[in-house]
Amino acid sequence: MQSEWYDAHSPSLYQRTYEILNSITVSDVQAVAGGYQVKVFFDDSKISPMQSTFDIPDELPRFNHHMSMNGDTSYGGISIGQWVAIWMNEGQGSPIHSYAGSSYFDKALAYITANDIHVKEIEKLLATKGITIG
Repeated sequence: MQSEWYDAHSPSLYQRTYEILNSITVSDVQAVAGGYQVKVFFDDSKISPMQSTFDIPDELPRFNHHMSMNGDTSYGGISIGQWVAIWMNEGQGSPIHSYAGSSYFDKALAYITANDIHVKEIEKLLATKGITIG
């Protein structure tokens, strides 16, 4: 996400809060049928909606942060912060500010899978517990 979105361009219509990036959270390892799982997700509690005041001279014009233009903080039962993460990935066609997505979900999954990152990280964790694999 950092390289595919944040480093790829500088916004001209809003100021970045980095809350979407900083909201990425990894759950604790949980035992499930046939193995273990962790969840990687955007934590809504770390994405704060904020209405723009438009009154700070010499700064970028600002849209509301993580809320709609009319101040709604959710759409279709999903927080605007979650929608922003989806739109960053998939793009969106708003007449106000449309853009192409970066496909960072797919790129990250492809990288993790191609490089066996998940396997290597599990092996490292097990090694810290004295369990050696292979």
